[in-house]
Amino acid sequence: MTPGERIFWSNANSTLAKLGMPHLDPAHGAAVEIVDWCRRMRRRPSYTRQLFLEHQSSALLAYLEALNSNGSPLVWRTLEDRINQMVCTTDFKTYAFGRPWHVAIWLLLPELAAIGQLILDKEAAANAPNPDLAPNLAAIRDDAGSGDGDGGGDKTGSAGTAAKPEFPKFMHLRLPVVTVVLSDIERKMFDLPNDDEEEEPDPGDPSVIEGPDGPNGHQGPIGGNQ
Repeated sequence: MTPGERIFWSNANSTLAKLGMPHLDPAHGAAVEIVDWCRRMRRRPSYTRQLFLEHQSSALLAYLEALNSNGSPLVWRTLEDRINQMVCTTDFKTYAFGRPWHVAIWLLLPELAAIGQLILDKEAAANAPNPDLAPNLAAIRDDAGSGDGDGGGDKTGSAGTAAKPEFPKFMHLRLPVVTVVLSDIERKMFDLPNDDEEEEPDPGDPSVIEGPDGPNGHQGPIGGNQ
């Protein structure tokens, strides 16, 4: 394990401790740490952070990359707004934590991944000569893009020459599929369609989960030590 990988896992375990949820899989602590790092640095994930998301959640990686590539400071504000709204609307009495925004980010992971999946679907549809091939293009997206070797914000192929870290086979960032309501700014920044014009989902359908809490009181992503 390289020094950078040791720092990465140390930060992930530290984030789990701050969440006050030691039962969670370390992948959840890593994902929260990555989103928080990108939020503070206003940068896409690089090095081990990027490779972790390539391995665990290409949709979450797509969302964070879209924030970075947009070029407008307003796009990062959309992430801050989601975090602040979650902080204001969450009853933190049920969580033993040190920092509310870490719990808020954890609760938001499914929504952020859902936005990333919309971005992946849009890219796949635009690149596919046949619409039926779009899902396949989305699946191989990570093979087309590689990491930045110098730690900068640009995507280059230099990271492909280095040995990639091996993540434990038991580790899995399990994020439930959720419906997400995009703000007008998010639709504009990510150039995504207005889903409000499409058919409304059946609220009585148990397969539909509305937000990270869900209709049945689901609290955040699914995960735990195995």
